[in-house]
Amino acid sequence: MKNCSSRPTVTLVGASVRAAAQSAKRANLKVVGFDLFGDSDCRAACDQFVLITPQEQPGFCDPLPRHDAVLSVANSLLLFVGGFSRDVCSLSSTLSPVFQSTVLHSTVPQSAAGSKQQDPHFLERLASAVGMKFPRTLPSDDASRRHVSERITSTGERWLCKDVSSSGGIHVRWVSDQQSTPLRQHSNSICYQQWIAGKRFGASYLSDGNESVMLGVCRSLHTRKHPFPFVYGGSLGPVSLTRQQTETLGRLGDTLVAMTALTGLFGIDVIVDAQENLWLLEINPRWTASSELIERDLIRRSILQQHESLIGSACKCQVPKICGEWRSPSLAELKRRLSHNNQVINPFVKKVVFARETGTLDRDALSQAETNGITCYDLPDHGAPITKGHPLCSLIGSTQSLCQGTSNMRLRNSVRLAQAAIR
Repeated sequence: MKNCSSRPTVTLVGASVRAAAQSAKRANLKVVGFDLFGDSDCRAACDQFVLITPQEQPGFCDPLPRHDAVLSVANSLLLFVGGFSRDVCSLSSTLSPVFQSTVLHSTVPQSAAGSKQQDPHFLERLASAVGMKFPRTLPSDDASRRHVSERITSTGERWLCKDVSSSGGIHVRWVSDQQSTPLRQHSNSICYQQWIAGKRFGASYLSDGNESVMLGVCRSLHTRKHPFPFVYGGSLGPVSLTRQQTETLGRLGDTLVAMTALTGLFGIDVIVDAQENLWLLEINPRWTASSELIERDLIRRSILQQHESLIGSACKCQVPKICGEWRSPSLAELKRRLSHNNQVINPFVKKVVFARETGTLDRDALSQAETNGITCYDLPDHGAPITKGHPLCSLIGSTQSLCQGTSNMRLRNSVRLAQAAIR
């Protein structure tokens, strides 16, 4: 990170860093981005960008990053902001030493399987501490498999097979589907978990390591991509929960921080069942897929002002000695502003569009999906190859309710127009 007279540098690493890069740019930060897609709007938000390749992809080879990007990583603040499958550090051998030795501060997490925040026993204790529930979770050994099969047969319970090192619902399947789709390797990250019927929500928080503030809650939207029934398909929010649920989620964030000293932005996924019980599912210690909807709402309500952003505030919380003079509000200031304006108004909707066929992208045709206040993001280049079933783009707009007839019809129409942009 450079001296105070020049733009500070933040390095963002994730599967997709577009939204976080745009947040950092709003705070007038210099952005070095590393992600798996290299979408055009992501590259536009970055001062320098490097495309990386996941290790689990067949034929993996380290990328050859540009020399200027490697130099820019030095003396910067390093944030991991998006979910990688398994090891987050699917980075080139050239960059790893740079990250380890020259960054001023890093949020590099442990592998998900070994992280305390993914440990079912820890999550169960955390949930119990605030009066929440946690689904019964078992290791992926033969004894557990037999027990789960017996429960399914005798009680009709439904169970999931989950890889806790994945994100976005990838590698979460029904146990009954498991035999037809082999489990991945690294079985220490695999577990069985009882399925809880209900609505899934993601709560967003900011922490300085001592206390936290809940920034908002979004409804999680999912789609089925066989054999995975719960692939992330978008978010709706922020939305209102009951007063008791909101207070419980606030205590949940504070208790987590007290137990772990977690700093920066993080998200917690929960289920609300038919009896209005809250079930803890997982912790995401980073900028999440719904963070940009929360930030848009804070900007709309003037809680975040010009040149202020959540990435800026996260940096301020994580490295106060370095980032204390940045314009984005501190945790205490955000709390103060939220206490004077906690009214949730019309939510935003984010919808991930998946390709229905293989071909190349026609960007002019894709622009036709931008109707009725809906805008396309995560944009591949014109003529880029698109694979059936893979993400094509994201649609974001403001709507009163996804379940309201006219809003839902407008969104579906935009999805169809986007999918028709493949030639």
